Amino acid sequence: MPQKILVLDDEENYAKMLHSLLEQHHFLVDSATKPEVALRALQEHGYDLVISDYKMPVMDGADFLQKARQINPDLPVILVSGLMNTPELVKVANMSVTLVLEKPIDIQHFLGHVKRFVQPLAEEEFHRQKSLQAAQQDAVADREGRSYVRSYPNDSRYVADESAGMQMFLDEIWLSSREQAHVFIQAPSGVEFELLLREISRWQEQPADRLILVDVASDVSVRTRDYLRGLQPGFSPVVGVSGYAQASFERQEAWVDVFREVPEPFLFVHLIDESLFFEGSPRINPELKELLLEKHSVWPPLKERLSDLAVYTQYLLRTHAEKSARPGRANLSGNALACLLGYDWPGNYRELSDVIRRTVALAEEGPVTGAQLAAILTRLGRTAPDGDILTLKQYLRREQNALLTLMLQDSDEDLGKLLQRLGVEPALASAARKPHELGLLYPELLSPSA
Repeated sequence: MPQKILVLDDEENYAKMLHSLLEQHHFLVDSATKPEVALRALQEHGYDLVISDYKMPVMDGADFLQKARQINPDLPVILVSGLMNTPELVKVANMSVTLVLEKPIDIQHFLGHVKRFVQPLAEEEFHRQKSLQAAQQDAVADREGRSYVRSYPNDSRYVADESAGMQMFLDEIWLSSREQAHVFIQAPSGVEFELLLREISRWQEQPADRLILVDVASDVSVRTRDYLRGLQPGFSPVVGVSGYAQASFERQEAWVDVFREVPEPFLFVHLIDESLFFEGSPRINPELKELLLEKHSVWPPLKERLSDLAVYTQYLLRTHAEKSARPGRANLSGNALACLLGYDWPGNYRELSDVIRRTVALAEEGPVTGAQLAAILTRLGRTAPDGDILTLKQYLRREQNALLTLMLQDSDEDLGKLLQRLGVEPALASAARKPHELGLLYPELLSPSA
């Protein structure tokens, strides 16, 4: 089992900050805002390090430390506090506290201490574990303040964020955008970059309709230099930068020099094609690559964000149906949704938008069907889902089986205990033997109101 950290702080924003900071450096983290919830988590799950606030109502850090030691006498505990007097320090020292740090923390100093007890995961393994955790969180609502709680502004207007994976990604972008002038994103092709830029502009209460977009593969124009010398009225200060995969070293260096000259209040969001992060990739300046590898966020592909896929599908169907004056094409019928979910969408949002636009434009009237979607994918040279398109119920059962199997591989629990933790009816949980023998655990997903 990978090592994991538990963060406890009654100030929710500070707990979120520590949570996101640790995740940015590839640590697996759970967080809680109530000591009793943290103690319950310690009893239910094994943690390798606890980072706790000291000044908390009801139960302070010393009381929490005493109870935590009863659960696991060898558990490393780091206490973080704004101010502790001498008697308090003596008290926790006598209880063998591992370390006491003062707020505000020095980030590098803090991370160095954390690495004494827990080693960060390799990037690939971290994202695999996060995908598993995101799937678990999608299945069970966050309860009692434990696990991931997003900190970026609610009610996203441009970017679909129904999936836990996208919420975690947006949380990283939110924190990075508040701390630095350059945000670097590793992304697959075709992601909804302009929508993200509009969302970030909205977070900053800036115009979201007029964006400055920089293509690093192009020459540095006088017009762009003029735009970046001072914020133009009506424009967002959020600048989207892309095209690194097509740019020569010379162009990359020329643009970096321009960015260095730009005054506040600009925020540069750099979209870096994921292929440039592969070992041995020759298409990016080594100094720039070193900077990117030091700190960047990873954009989850659409195939891992099925709830976001559904949101975008509804929006695109409605938009293209209105443009073509075909209101009946704004709906899905038959196996259309299962076809959408069964395809991997290697081109992500851009590909989804193109396929929906072409499907809506077909001469047929009435709702979009799975056969029509498959025909468009084939016409575009894509490989549509093999064989007969599954019904939604069949698809959900297949994905449920795969998810439960993966969760069992990464857990010491048997299937019955896992199902109980997921909130499944006790009778069903006790009778289950293997994942593929289960019926659909959440049949309400098939109802029209779901």
